[in-house]
Amino acid sequence: MPSLSNDNQYFNKQVLFAPALELSYKQYLLMLLQFLPNSFLVPSVHMPEYRFHEGTTLGAYRACIEASKNFKKLSSKKALNIPTLVFLNPNDELINYKNTVSLLKSHDLRSWSIELVSNSQSSHSKPRAHMMIDSTCLGDAEWKKVQNKIKNHFLL
Repeated sequence: MPSLSNDNQYFNKQVLFAPALELSYKQYLLMLLQFLPNSFLVPSVHMPEYRFHEGTTLGAYRACIEASKNFKKLSSKKALNIPTLVFLNPNDELINYKNTVSLLKSHDLRSWSIELVSNSQSSHSKPRAHMMIDSTCLGDAEWKKVQNKIKNHFLL
């Protein structure tokens, strides 16, 4: 299994959608439930048509928090400093946008670029800012913009 603790590079380019590098305070509130087992299921608030499961386990949330801590502790980010396109919505319910931007700047990841995504044209009655996976979530124009950014990122 590859490890990010060395300087080996495993990919030439990558695209990340709302990476869990800096979580919102809401995610940390779940840690108040630390007395519950990892298997405890936190019900999903996302639209049923996008759910694979009815919720997310506390263990999965704990793993995200641990991964975020591990990313911050890496002594070398050389292997990570590859052309990376990061899509973020400033209003994301799960990811802390401002802290994510600050984190990337503080770790001098110059090959990473952030693209803002808006879901203001979503056709969902209650759109979620974290959901940015199709034209229904973002609106046709915004989704086409995302697709073009991804295409250009990998072709250049």
